[in-house]
Amino acid sequence: PESPEAVSIPPRVPKAALLSAFLRSFFLQTAWNFEKGLNYGVAFVLAPVLRRLFPPEERARALVRHMEYFNTQPYVASFILGAILRMEAERAGLPPVRQKQKEEEISALKMGMMGPVAAVGDNLFWATIRPFCGILAVSLMYVEPFRGAWLPAVVPMLFLLVFNSAHLSVRMAGFVQGFRAGEQVVETVKR
Repeated sequence: PESPEAVSIPPRVPKAALLSAFLRSFFLQTAWNFEKGLNYGVAFVLAPVLRRLFPPEERARALVRHMEYFNTQPYVASFILGAILRMEAERAGLPPVRQKQKEEEISALKMGMMGPVAAVGDNLFWATIRPFCGILAVSLMYVEPFRGAWLPAVVPMLFLLVFNSAHLSVRMAGFVQGFRAGEQVVETVKR
């Protein structure tokens, strides 16, 4: 039979804390720095959930652990952030002897995924979706119903509507799938 450590269930994370973490993910880049990339943003995103999982001293250590170098495409970083939150919730339910190993797994997941996720996200958003939205918006200038004095207001709005619907759906789906999959998020991103 499996050891109790292997079948432990992570403590329940309140939906309000997860929602707060997701909303904070929109500010992931606000404290970007040359030395450590998005590390302050990662700690900021994780803070509401870590606050619910750990007592103050352990929470401070967890936040310090997430101050290591981290840099990736911010829209698809939600896959990694969701997985980190799930793994931290699992870590909170483990006995002390297994917690250090889980910390190393969390760090390895972050380091291992940030490059590939950045490559996928940059190609998806900057090389595919953004040019598509730009071409779509500009091509409307040649469609008769869209011509006229109000065209300058419609074209940028259409660009933002299409681009942000793609961006927001990927960000939200990534966060949810990352939290559900935990360390198995690699398979989700691969698909």
